[in-house]
Formats: sequence, C-alpha cells, structure tokens
Amino acid sequence: MYRQEFLIKLVDIIYANLGDENFGAKELAKAAGISQRKLSHKLQNINKTSVCRFICETRLQRAMEMLQKEDVTASEVAYKVGFASPTYFNKCFREFFGFPPGKIKKEGLDNPRELNPVKTRSHNLQKKSFLLKFGYIFAGILILTVLYLTISYFSKWKTQASGASSSNSIKPEKSIAVLSFLNNSPDNEEKRIDAKPTKDLLAYSLTTKGGEMNLKWWATRDDQYLNIASNFFNEALKIDPDYLEARAGKGLTYELLGKYDSAMIYYEGVLRIDGGNRGALEGLGSIYLKTNKSDSAVKYYNKQLDTNPKDLWADYNLGMVLALSKNEVLQGLPFLQKAYDLGGSSQASVLMNIGFAYFSIGEYTKALKYIRKTLLLEPSWCGINQDYYNILYIQGKSDEALNFLDSIQNFTTCKRACDIMRFYYYTLQRDFKKAEGYSKQALDGDQNEFIREDRYYDIFFNYLLQETGRKNDAAKGLKTSIKYFEAEMMKVNGVQLSIIRLKLASSYAMLGENEKALDYLSQLEKFGLFEYPITLAFPGFDNLRNNPAFKAIVKHIEDQRAAVRERVREMEDSGELNL
Repeated sequence: MYRQEFLIKLVDIIYANLGDENFGAKELAKAAGISQRKLSHKLQNINKTSVCRFICETRLQRAMEMLQKEDVTASEVAYKVGFASPTYFNKCFREFFGFPPGKIKKEGLDNPRELNPVKTRSHNLQKKSFLLKFGYIFAGILILTVLYLTISYFSKWKTQASGASSSNSIKPEKSIAVLSFLNNSPDNEEKRIDAKPTKDLLAYSLTTKGGEMNLKWWATRDDQYLNIASNFFNEALKIDPDYLEARAGKGLTYELLGKYDSAMIYYEGVLRIDGGNRGALEGLGSIYLKTNKSDSAVKYYNKQLDTNPKDLWADYNLGMVLALSKNEVLQGLPFLQKAYDLGGSSQASVLMNIGFAYFSIGEYTKALKYIRKTLLLEPSWCGINQDYYNILYIQGKSDEALNFLDSIQNFTTCKRACDIMRFYYYTLQRDFKKAEGYSKQALDGDQNEFIREDRYYDIFFNYLLQETGRKNDAAKGLKTSIKYFEAEMMKVNGVQLSIIRLKLASSYAMLGENEKALDYLSQLEKFGLFEYPITLAFPGFDNLRNNPAFKAIVKHIEDQRAAVRERVREMEDSGELNL
C-alpha cells in the first residue's frame, strides 16, 4: 500500500510541474523530500524503471488524456506536457503506445485500448500488459539488427575517440542560449527530409540520437550531452555530408554551447542548399537576437515568416523581437495578434509575451489579463507568479498583491518565490524586521547560491542594509552588484537589458553617483522601460526625486508610453488589434 501511495505522490508532483520541460530527476527528488539516489533506488525496486523514464511515461500518460478529451493538436500537447520538441514527443509517444499521437484525433478514438493497451493514471501503478511487452520485444528484434551495424561502425570510432587529445574535443562553455521554437510536427518533418533526404539508415539513426542529446541538455543543462550530440552529428555528416537534418542539428548544438560563429556556419550551409529551411532561418534569427543585433534578427524572422506564413511561431518570433527587443510595441503587437489567432491563445509563451508587451507601455489591465491567462496554463511558473504580483503592486494594489501571494503558496511549488516577493513588499513598506525574516527564509541558509540564482534580490537587500545602519556593507554589496550587472549587459537583450539598466541606475543612485544613475535612466528613453522588480518609484531613487534631469527623464518616458497606449487604443477601435 505504501508503495502505491508513494508512486501516486510522485505522479502528483510531476503533474504539478507538467509544463516545465526542465523538471527532471533532481527536481522530483527535491519536491518529494528525498535524495536523488534514494528516489532512483526506490523506483527501481517498486517499478523497475529509472526516474527519468518514470517522468517521461507520466508525461505521456497525461498527453494521452489530453488528446482524448481536449480539442488540441499533438504539437500543442507536446509543449503542455513538458516536451521541448514535438518531434521528440511524437517519437516517445509512438514508442510507448505503439502508434503516433495524431492517430487519436484522426480515427476519433475515445478509448486508447482500441489501438493498444494503454496505461491511464490508475494503470500507471500496474505492470504493462502482455501485448505491450510483445510489441517491445518485436521492436527490439528490429532494433538489434540496426544496433549491430551501429556498434560495428562505432567500434573503430570509439577507439580513436578515446585516445584523442583534449585539444580536439569541444570544450563546454556556459550559454545563455534559448531553444528556438521549432514546428516539428510529423507532416513538417517529412517535408524537410524529402527536401534533402539521406538514404543511409545509420546517418539517420546518428542524427536522431544527436537530437535526443540536445533535448537531454534542456532537461539537465549538462554540457556533456552537447558534446555527445556533436559527436553523433559529426559521424552522420561523415556518412552523408549533404544531410540537412544533421547540419541543422550540429548548428543547434553549437548555438546551445554559445559558440555562435560555428553555429552560423552550419545554419548558413543549410540555407545554401534550402533557402527556406525553417530551422536554419530561426536559428540565425535567434543568434542575432542573443547577440543584440535586433535588426538582423528581424531580417531572418521575416524570411521565416515568408516561407512559413501559417506558422504561429514565425509571427511570434517577429512580434517578440519588435515589441520587446526593439521597443517597437506598435509594430510588434500585430504579429503577436496573428500568432494568437493561429493558435497562440493556448500557448503560455505567446500569452506571456503579449502580457509583457502591454506591461512595457504601462497598459497594466491588459498586461494582468494575459499574465493571468499564462498562469491558467502554467500555474507552476514561479516567475510569472512574481510578475502577476509585481503588476498588482505597481498599480498601488499592495493589499491585493499580498493576498495573491497568500492564495498561491499552498498549492504551487513557488514558496521561495513568494518569500522573495514578501521580502520586496516589506522592504518597500519599511518593515525591515519582517523583511529580513522573509529574506532569511528565502535564502534557506545558502545566500551565495541564492544570489547567483536571483540577482534581483541584492538591490533590495543592499537598500535594507543601508536603511538599517549597515552602510559599509551596503556600499560593498552595491559595488559588487554593479560589476556583475555591467558584465551581464553584454550577454542579454530586450527586456532583460532594460531591467539591468534600471537596476544599475538605482545602484548608482544609492551610492550617490547621480550622473551615472541619470545616464542609465536616460538610456531607457530610447530602449524602453520595464519595471521589474525595481521601479521608478523605488526608494533607492529618493535622493534624485527633486533633480530636474531626473524629473525630465521620468516625464519623457511616461509621455512616450502614454502616446503608445493611445495609438494602441486607436488600433483596437479600428479592428487592427483585438487582443
């Protein structure tokens, strides 16, 4: 009985974090209150499976339920249940259930047992049926044939690789890369392979394995998977140098490693063969965006849209870079509108960035609407819960903001995020004793780790130190923060860059270096204001309140935002926007 209750508890935890593609074995063990090693041992004893496999199968069970009961596509379900790639989702689904996810809708089946004996949530605690086992055995016989050829091929390669010098290996680098949105539905996959096929089964198998390693990186952020992926793609390209899927995969691997020059070589090579290749166009746009070359990003996202006019992610990418990276909200919102109409209304990332676009111009009612919609789809996204609180607080609804934190703490995994926001709240209320209590609670005994994870915290904490007589400690902390943020400016773009400028301005203001503070504030007139969690009302700016230059900058920013809000209302009245 205990074993069954234990598995049910694990399933419930996974369901609570279903949309988080980064939720893996480490996170499950932490949420379950046991070590990762102990969790692995328990699952092996109870269910004869690994932790990662258990999480994957639980995601697949939920995907089956969604496909049966909801009006959604397989690609939409893939993202909802935490798969970063619909292609990988399709592969896992087919392997687990014995048929592709698209067959559920196509054949209108209400009961998956019509196709294969499938485990539902209650069956997840039982053994697989004989038929399913037989299917695996049969598939295994086929796979063994390919595996034999693969092992034979790799025997020589592995020997060479083991003796290779470190200078020839890829050295992992920390990356701020974000996975591009890829439309990897089965139909789209077939079209791309047909455009430049490979006739070699081993090249195809190696490329598939490389893609799986890239996806494992997303689950773990462990760069060793990118090294393995690179080796798979290299071997595939030795067999078939013109195989586009392998070239694009190699490009993505380099992109995730932060080796953008190398990634661009592969992406551009793909485009020389197939000028409309969606993955390569999106990859180049993504790299230019990450390297603060927004105009070039727009160029490639426009090409992506030209070749994929019905793809919501093409419109989304273009709308996002215009509204949130170039501060051209009026130009970006129509593309976000189209993405929303093409199916983005059920995509959390689309809803979130529509909310951010409205927030950036001070349209708080609309911003709150779309952040709320995001939370309905992804209640476990702690950062979005913080955004919701922040929008309420900025509007002066401090009691409502605090009540919101109270309302979510008991049924989400965001307790620490809630403690952080309470720390902000009580710091701004000048209840420093209570603020410091929530600070210690959030830090949970490991300040250095926390500071690395959330640098927003330290501005407020240094303000608390300054206001409670610990000015030397505050000054030291502010100088450390400034050094960190000025280095980070070279790595981020768009909204994050605006946030950092505001944080630097407040840090310099608290140190009394007003000219530097005003310089960073003046940059927001051009690049846009995004108040999170520092706002222009932050008390760290109090020594600048009566400064004529400060007043002029604040007035100009608000006049700009008011003009954009007025134009947005005109677009809504004319029917150009309907968000």
